[in-house]
Amino acid sequence: MVLNLGPEEPECLISVFLAKLINLQRRLEGLNGALTLAQASDYTRNIFRIAGIEKFFHFYANEQAAMQALTAN
Repeated sequence: MVLNLGPEEPECLISVFLAKLINLQRRLEGLNGALTLAQASDYTRNIFRIAGIEKFFHFYANEQAAMQALTAN
């Protein structure tokens, strides 16, 4: 699954949303799936970094790169 976070800044990067993303990531991994994030700005990536959850996700410049990464696995 690819979640596109751009090109504008998401308006809902609150802790509840971030927790739901982590939960979704874990559920997908349990089903041998994956969640990738596309078009995350530096500001958005910094929020993930500050929250200490950047390491749980794979970030790509655009949807095409994210899809290529998913299909390569």
